[in-house]
Amino acid sequence: MLIGALGIVLVFQPWSATVRFGDSTTMLAMLACLGATLSYAVAYVLMTRLLSDAQRHASKSPTIDAVSGTAEQLFWATGICVALSGVTGFWELTPNWNTQAVVSITILGVLSTGVGYFLNTQLTEELGSVKTSQVTYVIPVIGVVLGWVLLKETVNAFQIVGGCVALFGIWVTRSRSHR
Repeated sequence: MLIGALGIVLVFQPWSATVRFGDSTTMLAMLACLGATLSYAVAYVLMTRLLSDAQRHASKSPTIDAVSGTAEQLFWATGICVALSGVTGFWELTPNWNTQAVVSITILGVLSTGVGYFLNTQLTEELGSVKTSQVTYVIPVIGVVLGWVLLKETVNAFQIVGGCVALFGIWVTRSRSHR
């Protein structure tokens, strides 16, 4: 897993002069990605523990299934986002609540987030946190590829090597788990 993390560091290149001395928004975005990565790590460990504790003590306490686990995660995430939105100035924006916006937000929230978290919780229950968490190493690589293909962004050697290292880290972890 450390190999995959090294690959992601290479993709982000925090030592780069353009990141260090350039746009502060870029640095904030990188710090947000780092925070999200740390949150994923904590979430996978806690989820595995809660799921295994529920299975171990099924006779004493109700089990935590994928649906209730997902609902609880999304409930707390919504609360945190609402609390932070006052700090970020979100409430100063005037949203355009037309039908297309409401339908888009509903689809994004229910299908992408809800179904995604549900499947993630089920996979964590079945495969464990190590195997399931490896998807987080693929997300930045896909982001770089999509930026290159769709937005015509330039990709440098560090990003290519970093993506390969991240994927190699996943392969190493997966091959060790099959032994």
